Amino acid sequence: TSPGGTVFNGWSAFDVVADATRLGLTASPWRVATNANSAFHLCDSYPRQLVVPAQFDDGRVTKLAAIHVGGRLPVAVWRSVSTRAVLLQCAPLLSSSAQSADESALAEVARLVGGNDAMPLSVIDCRTRKAADSSSGAYRKANYAYLSLPDVHTLRESKHRLRRLLLARAKANAAAKPDVSASKLADTGWLQAVQQTLAAAERVVAAITAGGSVMLLCATGRDHSTVVSALAQLQLDPYYRTQQGFACLVEKEWVHFGHRFVARQGHGRLEDSDCAPFFLLFADCVWQLASQHPCSFEFNEQFLVDLVDESYAGRTGTFLANSLQQRMMLDLPARTQSFWSIAMALRTRYHNTHYVPVPRAIHIKTD
Repeated sequence: TSPGGTVFNGWSAFDVVADATRLGLTASPWRVATNANSAFHLCDSYPRQLVVPAQFDDGRVTKLAAIHVGGRLPVAVWRSVSTRAVLLQCAPLLSSSAQSADESALAEVARLVGGNDAMPLSVIDCRTRKAADSSSGAYRKANYAYLSLPDVHTLRESKHRLRRLLLARAKANAAAKPDVSASKLADTGWLQAVQQTLAAAERVVAAITAGGSVMLLCATGRDHSTVVSALAQLQLDPYYRTQQGFACLVEKEWVHFGHRFVARQGHGRLEDSDCAPFFLLFADCVWQLASQHPCSFEFNEQFLVDLVDESYAGRTGTFLANSLQQRMMLDLPARTQSFWSIAMALRTRYHNTHYVPVPRAIHIKTD
């Protein structure tokens, strides 16, 4: 049930217009484009409604989508009410169109969110410089940075090594908690991935709290950038650190913006080269944040455990399919229950008894 005692509809945990209104993204210089992607023709992995510059009509939005991988044009996902700095997400420019891109539109995006030359737009690419294509050329006046986060193969292998280590220790000491040495844990590479990801999110938070806007991207705009964006918003926005707010955040960043859960979690098949533990990485990073700020989160560790378990088990419809379009085609809201409906009915089970709201951004130490 919701705080008012009514049954919480988990399928309505996130609403584009409601979230954008709360963040001040429905008034100039922004607008919610309600028609451009209403039938998912613009981008089949984005939600139907998108926050775009107010001066861009649907025709210009369509042109921007056409030159980005998967149609994932730059869209605003969060805004600081105090500094007006904005967090945007997108996929890279299509390599074949990098030179012929509508650079005037791209430059206008940078101008809108960059403010002035003293605080230009920061474009943060989760890839290595070598792996990135020529998309950086379209943002010549932006501060462009490469995060060099672990690729899909590296991340998947580190998870396998971690799993083998924990299983081996559990078998050797079944009567007690597995005792894993720090060196063996470090050898898996998993903690390094967690540390790098948290550092990436902190970099975004630092830029936005200083008044600068940030545009995040990764190879597809649906993996690493989703992790970093969700973590940064969790640090920046106290609402997302509540139980209901966290449901809104996960629905927004992971479900509505098209993380490929079937592909990455390996639903219904043996694990293959497309599998990668991005959502597990996110949950681990959230746990690390909560460990350093034990009173800042309304939910507890058990909530994260059950969330990750459900993302693999698929007992509800929340994490089935690879996009919102697919969920709607499968009619999952009518045929299945939402995980969030169950979680909100178990608010007491998941409540952090030490919770004290912190009305400001929180930071993470990664050393």
